[in-house]
Amino acid sequence: MKAIFLDFDGTIADTIPVLTEAVNATMEALGYPTHHTVKDFINHGARELIRRAMPEEERVDEKIDRAFDLYIQCYQKVYLHTEKPYAGIREAIAKIRPHARVGILSNKPDKMTQGLARQLFPNGEIDAVVGYEEGKPGKPDRYLPEKLAGLLGVSLSDCLLVGDSDVDVQTAQKAGIAFVGAGWGFIGAKALYAAGAERVAPTPGDLWDEIEMFLQK
Repeated sequence: MKAIFLDFDGTIADTIPVLTEAVNATMEALGYPTHHTVKDFINHGARELIRRAMPEEERVDEKIDRAFDLYIQCYQKVYLHTEKPYAGIREAIAKIRPHARVGILSNKPDKMTQGLARQLFPNGEIDAVVGYEEGKPGKPDRYLPEKLAGLLGVSLSDCLLVGDSDVDVQTAQKAGIAFVGAGWGFIGAKALYAAGAERVAPTPGDLWDEIEMFLQK
């Protein structure tokens, strides 16, 4: 059995509006400037998201810790406002499921990743979900891919990651797994190729063709 790992932010759903809402609530509470969008700050985990959103002169560990704790409180209030996946994602997963296990692999805090997976896929379409755990390494480290592969009962050599960022490309490289870029995501196909992706699906509707080639190997 093989497995397909799906990144969440920018691959399964557009979470930028909700992330921006939570970050700006945090910045306002701390008296820092807010942001029109946090698109350029994401994909490295929630703590790094907050560090990048803070004014540069404020980026010391004690203040980052305080801001991160507040951000988690703010995000818990709004994260379920992401109510639907990108158009075509449900259909792509439906095509995959008869042939492979399906898991979600995210640098979003694990509790929120689990909650969003239940909300967007309430009928058991996803076999396992892993998100960032405080004190553990996030993507691009091998830790999360290895954990997800274990939950799905497959070896890493039988896994493929679909992701929309350079961090996802690096994750696949470090874990030694196949990769397909989500060209519809936050950085686009050109940047994914520049980051080292060899294969990119322009839209969710194109994803099955790329995955089918992997499953036939």
